Amino acid sequence: MSTHEGSPLALDAETMRRLGYRTVDMLVDRLTGDPGPVVGRIAPQDMLARVAMPAPEEPAGFDEILEGVERDILPHVARLGHPGYMAFIPGAPTWPGALGDLIASALNLDTCWWLGAAGPTALELSVIAWSLNKKGYPQTASGVLVSGGSAANLTALACARETLIGPMTEDAVLYLSDQTHSSLARGARVLGFRPDQVRVLPTDERMRVRPSALRGAMEADRAAGRRPAVVVANAGTTNSGAIDPLADLARICREQGVWLHVDAAYGGFACLTERGAAALGGIELADSITLDPHKWLYQPIEAGALLIRDGDALRQAFGITPDYL
Repeated sequence: MSTHEGSPLALDAETMRRLGYRTVDMLVDRLTGDPGPVVGRIAPQDMLARVAMPAPEEPAGFDEILEGVERDILPHVARLGHPGYMAFIPGAPTWPGALGDLIASALNLDTCWWLGAAGPTALELSVIAWSLNKKGYPQTASGVLVSGGSAANLTALACARETLIGPMTEDAVLYLSDQTHSSLARGARVLGFRPDQVRVLPTDERMRVRPSALRGAMEADRAAGRRPAVVVANAGTTNSGAIDPLADLARICREQGVWLHVDAAYGGFACLTERGAAALGGIELADSITLDPHKWLYQPIEAGALLIRDGDALRQAFGITPDYL
């Protein structure tokens, strides 16, 4: 047995290695073998029938479990590394990135407290600093790694609301375009924005939000006694990759005292190229930015990031320090 004999997961070193090698061999074969179809098609009822079973009362052998995964689950997963996988956004992760996930899972790294995870936490801060620098943010900026763009967008809206308003009010208004990712509307609902507090703005022939439409909507809302609070701009929409006129929108937000959030989950890392940096001009003026390393940076799927121009705003919005932490 291992030194953790009291653990229900305790295994001897030889067994751990055998199971690990067996799993790695299966993954390498799948990644380097015949690519097969890009995606498999199966009816929901047929897929559910393959995996339906009563909750097990006795443990099953790992080899048996892995065989079931290979037989019933993995044939019905899109092959992101396939040369024909061109119509969807997520990319295949690198093998070192996948092994990093294995390390994090095997050691069950918990970065919510410094004493228990100073190393991983410091590494997170360093990675965030790289992105802050690439986006031209000041030294006072901050950020956090999250589970993806949807979580980053929700966190950004919450930070904006806490900074500008505090508790939710009935007069606050959120502005987004008809091309904005659905996670923003969903996040607004979670935070208490009613449908009549979310303005969906029209886009031009290039699917970019019209600054004149934003200004007009804000003026109409102020005249009606409402409070413009947050504007969401896009830096690469899911439908077309469109980039809103970020500098123009930032200028309007500064004039109006409104928070500008840029959803750059799709296109944000284009700033690493000269052409991309030019296309994203003005993004450094945003109050917050969503990024997805699991797209252009080829990280495993649950890798997102949120950058906040004013790091104090992030700390004040979410800083809760119970004794146990």
